[in-house]
Amino acid sequence: MRLLLLTFWACLPLWLAAENKDYPNNPEATTASPAATLQQVATSPERAPLSGVVERTYLLGVGYNHVYDSYLSPLDYKGSTLGFTRIGERTMRRGQGRWSQMTYFDLNASHLNNPVGNATTWDGEMQFNYGQHYHVMTQPTWNFSLGGLLGAHFGGTYNTRNGNNPGQMRMAVDLSASAVAMRQFTLWKKHWTWRTQCDLPLMGAFFTPNYGQSYYEIFTLGHTHENVVFSHPFNAPSVRLISTISIPFGTSSLTLGYKADIRQSTAHHLDRHAWHHTFLIGYTKTLQFLKR
Repeated sequence: MRLLLLTFWACLPLWLAAENKDYPNNPEATTASPAATLQQVATSPERAPLSGVVERTYLLGVGYNHVYDSYLSPLDYKGSTLGFTRIGERTMRRGQGRWSQMTYFDLNASHLNNPVGNATTWDGEMQFNYGQHYHVMTQPTWNFSLGGLLGAHFGGTYNTRNGNNPGQMRMAVDLSASAVAMRQFTLWKKHWTWRTQCDLPLMGAFFTPNYGQSYYEIFTLGHTHENVVFSHPFNAPSVRLISTISIPFGTSSLTLGYKADIRQSTAHHLDRHAWHHTFLIGYTKTLQFLKR
């Protein structure tokens, strides 16, 4: 069922394309995305140098998290998660506006229980990414860009049942390949924007204890052999997918969406995964700065 809903969401802009032919000339548009403004400027007979189109999206998320951490427990823990996400995009002057820079911030916390419900785990994580994208296709209603993101991740898991080692700390950095697709269409006389972003970590490093090693040994006794591991898709297969629909209201847009954040790792005979599935709601604000 989850796969069917995701497929429907991804194909939605293709099914709602009937009114799109009038989109570029419709004077009722009240907001514009960086992709839309980029296209309008690029095709204008008297093109003005584009100094920056800034788009900021603020989202609150609620959903489901499935965590397995063999350092803390041989059992899976599942439960609810709450989160906050901020996405900032700015069109750059480089390449006549075809380059854009992105910042991504995410903070989430989860309350989880084991299968029989007699133990609780608290899990939290903070992420920050910065990167740039090149807009390889800019059409009046379509935009597709490719780029890369540098990311930093900090988090931890606390298991209320454990005595000697109740917690697990996480730190990681990575470099991800990133792709963004946008589709603008008209529905109910408003210009909606569908946006999907997929980020795939390719390499990086993460902190992990060794099998049976306590944090007392690491930070007090100084036994730090191989506690930092090089990460790649074979020992840390992870992906992040964010898909949103923005509906304009005044000078802002109501934004609804779905986020899947899958992070996994295996090292020193220790396995961990955290599978986030979150429904998002928030708003998007776009500012345009043109220098003539």
